[in-house]
Amino acid sequence: MILVIGATGSIGTELVQLLSTRGHRLRALVRNPARGETLRPGMEVVQGDLSRPETLPGALVGVEKLFAMFHAHDVPALAPSLFEAARHAGVRHVVFLSSGTILMQPPTKIGNWHLAGEEALKATGLTFTMLRPGNFNTNTFGWAGSIRAQGKVFSPHPESRSAPVDQRDIAAAAAAALTGPGHEGKTYVLTGPEALTARRQVEIISAAISRPIELVEVPEAGARAGMLKAGMTEEMANAVLELTRAGASGSGGDARVTNTIRDLTGTPARTFETWARDHASAFA
Repeated sequence: MILVIGATGSIGTELVQLLSTRGHRLRALVRNPARGETLRPGMEVVQGDLSRPETLPGALVGVEKLFAMFHAHDVPALAPSLFEAARHAGVRHVVFLSSGTILMQPPTKIGNWHLAGEEALKATGLTFTMLRPGNFNTNTFGWAGSIRAQGKVFSPHPESRSAPVDQRDIAAAAAAALTGPGHEGKTYVLTGPEALTARRQVEIISAAISRPIELVEVPEAGARAGMLKAGMTEEMANAVLELTRAGASGSGGDARVTNTIRDLTGTPARTFETWARDHASAFA
């Protein structure tokens, strides 16, 4: 039995589909049972809440492998109790969706949050695999509203570089780590096939929707205000700005490119162009 945390998210839904198609027994932990109804038919769904540790032991009964992911700011608070509950339940292998930001120098808030999660997992003595993806392609959905409404993207650091990675490729790497041999104790950095600036990503999305998009450079204060208006916490907004600032200065490590997805799955990582074409309806 594989328990998937985050099964209703963009990565989790792809992972569930892959594992289900391959015949693996799956269980999803969800806070809202109604959301569990959207998952694969026949998949076991249990109600629980990572912020309520008392709900975790029941969800972990009979689980041999665990896929764990969290919202970045929740990692330090929620990861230790989940991993400790997994240890008590006799889980044999945990695949933790960490972050490539751990490698950035100087260290960043988001990197430190995920590093705390990795350290909590190692402290349990459980067998682990750490997956460290870089910038998610899906982060550009944050631009979708202004693209649809105004044909514009507002960015404080348009030359910030990263190697954005497709959620489908992250899921495929997770499936390989969960079900294949030889991944125990390994740490894998997952990236897309090329480093791109935010400006170039906007150009690619523009081509995918056959519509011009104006990139407007704004001060960090303006970007922060927009994030807060969209519902992001101030702590998270500051953490995101820290990453883009580092990517623009060239001091960060989030623009590195690896071949790890190809090595794990046998298929090269998808390009950002492919992702943009496949998700063009979100921006049109």
